[in-house]
Amino acid sequence: MGRFLHEVLTMPSLLKLSSVALVLILAGCGAPNDKIYSLKLDFAPTDTQWAQSVPYRLRADGGVTSQASDGAVDEDSVHTATASCHHGAGSPPVDVEIKSFYTGDILYLRFEWGDPTRDEGPVWRWAQGGWTAGGAREDGLGILWGSEKSKFECTHLCHMVDWRMAGAKKSSAEFSMVAPEGSAADFWIWRSGRARPGGMAEDATLTPKGKAADGLSKDPLFIPNSNRAKKGLPEAFYPGDLPIAFPIPEPRASAMGYILAEDAPGRTEVDARGEYSSGRWVLTLARPLKTSSPEDVTFAPGGEYQFGLAILDGVALDHNATRKPLHLTLVTQSPESGTGTK
Repeated sequence: MGRFLHEVLTMPSLLKLSSVALVLILAGCGAPNDKIYSLKLDFAPTDTQWAQSVPYRLRADGGVTSQASDGAVDEDSVHTATASCHHGAGSPPVDVEIKSFYTGDILYLRFEWGDPTRDEGPVWRWAQGGWTAGGAREDGLGILWGSEKSKFECTHLCHMVDWRMAGAKKSSAEFSMVAPEGSAADFWIWRSGRARPGGMAEDATLTPKGKAADGLSKDPLFIPNSNRAKKGLPEAFYPGDLPIAFPIPEPRASAMGYILAEDAPGRTEVDARGEYSSGRWVLTLARPLKTSSPEDVTFAPGGEYQFGLAILDGVALDHNATRKPLHLTLVTQSPESGTGTK
């Protein structure tokens, strides 16, 4: 079967195969069930190609999900983005679908999952002559790329100091989630209510000392869009507070709760577009195959890359995650030629 798979992936007729057919062939060959195949395109994938692509399906579990009746939650912004961990129990698992394409210079990943509540953090909305901020809960997604196959497991990159994060024993992820000594891991963090509608991803690094910004910048990437926070006052986003950046006040106008703090191209190289509809998030990530940041993983046709995945359902104290690493393979042949859009 391995020889047949090799022949399928290298024969010239592959150029005539649709992306759907290729994925079905791969699945039929008994390919490992932890592999996601990224198919080569000439141009960025179209909506039609995304719709026709057969997804890799998995379940993320071990965390909690937010409900409309939930009270206030902790706002530990570090832990809201951690990836490749498993702890906690009690909530139903989250079903996730993953699809991927790549071109000569860009990798595309699409994640889809169900979510009973749309949590975007303290987004401002104009109504009845004033601005009102939303709640603290914020949906998110984290990807941690493995740097060493033998060590990339949940037990090596997790909160071992405080296995059950929820409750009185919660402690800072800055010292409990670390990379092994002498190594670092590329860390992508998407937050649904940051910088623009649909959110923005942060390209960070997990180091032996915890999460760090690419380039080791100590400045925050996002700052609260809050007049009280700007003045150093407590109770940001509470009644009486106002946004510092906002559009013309009119019915249905909105302003982000967190805005981009600085021009930091090395920290925003992962483009993110999240859309929520009918109880479901669809998040598309795109990043150059190679970046200028030495901390970033470099992707290449034919390469295989391990990663851990975490889904944040508005709750900062816990998250649902994959128990074992997933494997992304960039298929070297192009299933279609010239059918994308520039």
